[in-house]
Amino acid sequence: MTRNIKTENKDVREDIFHLSLDSIQLWHVDICQLSAAFYQHLLDCLSTDERERATSFKFEGDQSVFVIARGILRHLLAAYLKKFPSNIDFTYNVYGKPLMKQSKQDNPIYFNLSHSNNMVVYAFSLKKFVGIDIEYIKADIVEPGVVQQVLSKKEQKVFYGKPIEKQPLSFFRIWVCKESLIKALGHGFSYSPIKIELDIRKDPISLSQEGQNKPFTQKWLLKEFSLTCGYVGAVALKTRQDKGITHSWITEDLFY
Repeated sequence: MTRNIKTENKDVREDIFHLSLDSIQLWHVDICQLSAAFYQHLLDCLSTDERERATSFKFEGDQSVFVIARGILRHLLAAYLKKFPSNIDFTYNVYGKPLMKQSKQDNPIYFNLSHSNNMVVYAFSLKKFVGIDIEYIKADIVEPGVVQQVLSKKEQKVFYGKPIEKQPLSFFRIWVCKESLIKALGHGFSYSPIKIELDIRKDPISLSQEGQNKPFTQKWLLKEFSLTCGYVGAVALKTRQDKGITHSWITEDLFY
């Protein structure tokens, strides 16, 4: 029987907010599809510190993205933990990665999120090291100087062997794979993507077994995903077992 979870304003279905050790749950939202009323609802559930952080952004668009991304994150975590969104507390590691303060009574839930253009994506897992990245493909930024900052010399040889019209997509696929791995570690931009060696000779992209740097010599799950035209994404999880991945779109009626 399907049971509902009581959150701040609405019951949500428990069956779609259930994590197991064998699964990763991904959530996606197109921020252009959200109403002004829902935006205010998300803003109202933020903490004082989060509202102050939102106003610190120079551009209104960046403020809106932060409010939406953090507000929905609160609602998702609240549904998993059967709490009110406003009762979720966050902390941050030394690299600025957000983490959730959890009591001994809570089942540990780990998450990561990413934003690009109009899309925000979330990954949830019961495993600690999880990372996700999404990017909107912009062909004009794929130039030699940028490629050298992301791809190793071995990867560049394979990359420049591809037809020029396929290079933008290839570059962003490599980028999201590396970024998801780095975010899973929680290191952010302090870890150079050049230190990660990928096998990009065939699909799907995978971690190379040759010349790999620690900590990526250990077993990792790396999966690419696509949402809509113009975007590429990847999720990474430190695990020795394959995991089932579910994808769900977020709409207002899920929480509001």
